[in-house]
Order: sequence, then structure tokens, then C-alpha cells
Amino acid sequence: MSHPADNDTANRPGPSPVGGAGNSWSAALATLVSARIELLRHESREAAGAWAKTAVLLAVAAVAALVAWLAIVAGTVAALAAATGCAWYWLALGAALLHLIGAGCCLMAARSSKPPAFPLTRNEFTKDREWLKSLATPRK
Repeated sequence: MSHPADNDTANRPGPSPVGGAGNSWSAALATLVSARIELLRHESREAAGAWAKTAVLLAVAAVAALVAWLAIVAGTVAALAAATGCAWYWLALGAALLHLIGAGCCLMAARSSKPPAFPLTRNEFTKDREWLKSLATPRK
């Protein structure tokens, strides 16, 4: 037995069978935009999760490194000052300079190691642009 709602084409998703080319273009465009938005949302969630995990790990590592750095530098400066008879403040400035150089190298390495963001979305946008260009040029 068939229900009247089963035969009602107005409640079905997708383009209407009646209406001609203009209606199918708008439905196709709406479907395309909807698919791209959903892809962007999906990749945004993945990227946000990856960035959050990286941020937490970097924060924990930074705190641990800071505590270790303070203990090592203080102990090394004191030991070298006692062993060499050199003023402790010159040794502390030398250690600070070495650490600044090391931090700069780490920042440059961290900046260059990220993969490009949203690779699937970029690829789909490129395909969409080519498709729209092919539609805009008149066929002979």
C-alpha cells in the first residue's frame, strides 16, 4: 500500500523534475556549494584538533624546558665561575647568547615543518574554478 507522501515529489531532496535548465543549474550550484562547505567544515575540525594537540604539547614542553634551563644555567654559571675565577655575570651573558641562538634555530625549524592547510578543499576549489571556466566559454 502506498502513502500519498511517498508519491509527493515536492518533499524529496534534490532538483525538481519540472522547471528546465535554470532550475537544474541552481540545484547543481546549491549542491556544489553545500558539498564544499561540508568539506571545509570537516577539514576545519581536523585542523583545529591537530593545532590544539600541538599547542598543548608545545606548552608542556616549554614549561619543562624552562624549569630545566633555569636549573642547568644557574648551576653551570656558578660552577664555571668558581672553577675559572671569571665573573659570573659574563658567563651568564654568554649562556644567554647561546640559548637565544638555539631558540632562533628551533623557531625557524618549527615554522618550516608544517604541511599546507586544507589540501582537499584547495584541490576541489581548483577543480570548481576550471569547471566554471569551461561553462563560461561558449561551445562551438
